[in-house]
Amino acid sequence: MSATEFELAQQPFVRLSPARSGEGHCGLGLAIVAEIVRQWGGELRLAPAGVTTGIEATIPRR
Repeated sequence: MSATEFELAQQPFVRLSPARSGEGHCGLGLAIVAEIVRQWGGELRLAPAGVTTGIEATIPRR
């Protein structure tokens, strides 16, 4: 996933792959996670290439 695609995927109802347009795929998962992380004052980002794969969420201690 590119940085641009990652930004798009954080928007509600956005599906990056037409293959995932079937029933049960509404494009909300990452948008919900991103909103929760933001509400907690954190940051959601793509994991650095070569270190890990996936998405990292950082939420400060309270």
